[in-house]
Amino acid sequence: MQTTSGESVAEEIAHELGDARVVKAFNTVFAGIQADPGAQPDSPDLLFATDDEEARHIVADLAGSIGFRPVWVGPLAAARELEALAWLNIRLQLINGGSWNTAIKLVDAPEKALAA
Repeated sequence: MQTTSGESVAEEIAHELGDARVVKAFNTVFAGIQADPGAQPDSPDLLFATDDEEARHIVADLAGSIGFRPVWVGPLAAARELEALAWLNIRLQLINGGSWNTAIKLVDAPEKALAA
C-alpha cells in the first residue's frame, strides 16, 4: 500500500519513529503459512527489507529459526515492492477463490540476498 507521499507504509513509520530499526517482513506470507512454514515441501521464502544491518541479521535468524528461507530484498525503500507483491498475492486469492495459503518462492535467489 503506497501512501500519498509515494513512500511505503514502512518508510513512513521509519520517518515517524526516528532512530527505530524498521524492517518490512512477513507481509507477503499469509497466516496459514506463517503458522507452520515447515508443512510446505520447500521452506517458504520470507522476503524482507531494512536499512539496518543489525536488524537484517536478527530478522534473518528469526525467519530461519521458524522454518523460512530469509531473503533480503534491499533497503527499506524496497518495502514498496513488497507491499505491491502482497497486494498481488491477495488479488490472486480473491479472483480465484483461493485457499489463502500461498507464499512466494524464488528460484535460484542471489546468494548475497540469502546471506544474513
